[in-house]
Amino acid sequence: MHVWSAAVLLWLVFTRSSDSRQWPRVLSLAGAVVLLMTTVLHGDLVNSATLALQLAALAGGGALIALRAQPRDVDAMMRAALVVITIGSLIGLLQVVGVVPIDTWHSDISTIGRPLGIWPEPDWLGLMAAVGVLLSWHLEVSPKLRVAAFVINIAAVALSFARAAWVALALAIVATVIAQLFSRQRRTETRKGRRAAVVTLLVATLLGLAASPVLREDLARRVETLTSATASEDDISGRARILQTESLLQLAETAAPFGHGLSAAGRVGVSGALYLKAESGNDVASNWVLGLWVDGAYLAVPLILFLVLFALRGSAIPAGQMLLLVLINNLFSNALFQPVTWMLLGLTMLALAPKDPRRPKAAVESTAGRIKGWGPCTLLD
Repeated sequence: MHVWSAAVLLWLVFTRSSDSRQWPRVLSLAGAVVLLMTTVLHGDLVNSATLALQLAALAGGGALIALRAQPRDVDAMMRAALVVITIGSLIGLLQVVGVVPIDTWHSDISTIGRPLGIWPEPDWLGLMAAVGVLLSWHLEVSPKLRVAAFVINIAAVALSFARAAWVALALAIVATVIAQLFSRQRRTETRKGRRAAVVTLLVATLLGLAASPVLREDLARRVETLTSATASEDDISGRARILQTESLLQLAETAAPFGHGLSAAGRVGVSGALYLKAESGNDVASNWVLGLWVDGAYLAVPLILFLVLFALRGSAIPAGQMLLLVLINNLFSNALFQPVTWMLLGLTMLALAPKDPRRPKAAVESTAGRIKGWGPCTLLD
């Protein structure tokens, strides 16, 4: 969070122009955020008032990207994200085989253990690796880099055993296919290395599953829990999610029209226990929609709708696809108060900028075409 804020401020030093077409959207986002921030002043269960400042910094960074990012900035952001995420995924794979020494998590879920990568827990590795999968698919990179990044990130998604990331990646791909079928824009991406990436993935998957019966059993058992209506006794994380949801619903039922105050949802502990009198060590909920409703009730609705609207409208373009993936993941493992959500929101707002009537269509298409890896006309509405 601190690195994000410093990076945005440093980046502003080197930017000059801004896009006036984005101001209505930026002001709408600011209004939705300020409404939610005010709940720390009157909420009865506020756990940490400084979460409002964190929300302001995150949303402000996303808004600045939408306002001031140029094609070269977008290219730099996405390439840097792919590099960092892929390195984190590679470190996670090395943790699995013991090359990088670390205590992997949850040997009851996976016999080989769930790696962390460079993140604090396996669910974060799964989420970031899933974003890396989409980045490696869309960005204009060399075929060898595409194959390597795609396979490494897919493997990290699988071996993190992060069900939230599995579901989010699958649903984001389905939504993307549907959106592109009905989109007026016809994407003509011809990214070299995609076929090789898919073939390499299939070969690596077959070899890995054939060589490790234990891995086959662990993956099959984890996939089976996705279709189960209730969590079994040994599904600790699944039961924890159920208990957390029940406690969030309990808080939601007792919330005033203006909510319990931003950060109140964090009073639901990891095991679902409620910390109503003592402060909780957490400030956000595992489910971002329920959490925001507990925090702000009707005052949170504008921000929820804003995020959902841009994720759905942008599902036919790369930035929107990744934003949709993150928001779906946030229903189970919440990254709403982390930079990844807001960077992707800013890039989606940028890509969906309304047409400028003062500029001919060809000029706008030319500008969009210079954003490497984002395909032609991605800035068109």
